[in-house]
Amino acid sequence: MEAGKERLTRDTVRDATRLEIERTNRENGELKQLVAELSLECTVSKKRLCRTGGRWRYQRVSHEERALLMAKVAGIPGPKRRALAQVGLPKSTYYRWRGRQVQRGTQQVGNGIEGLEPAHA
Repeated sequence: MEAGKERLTRDTVRDATRLEIERTNRENGELKQLVAELSLECTVSKKRLCRTGGRWRYQRVSHEERALLMAKVAGIPGPKRRALAQVGLPKSTYYRWRGRQVQRGTQQVGNGIEGLEPAHA
């Protein structure tokens, strides 16, 4: 029994040979290269996916484009959430824009918010 324990201990404690170290280093280098390639590919894919409606995420929208998006959302029948998803416009952005229009009393023809009065506090 003692001989078996000693043999097991000796097998697990031995030092790695030079060939094993070289092979491990080579595998490590190949894995690092693979991670770098996949990371670059992932970044490129994310940039493609973030592109919505001809603009980058967080890019400012012109007044004309904003009015067009608001009109599109208003023109789509059904729940606003579904319309916003179709247009690719976040709900918070839509309601922030709409709130500004209401505050200013802006009349937008054809988008369903004609003649809105400013909100009273």
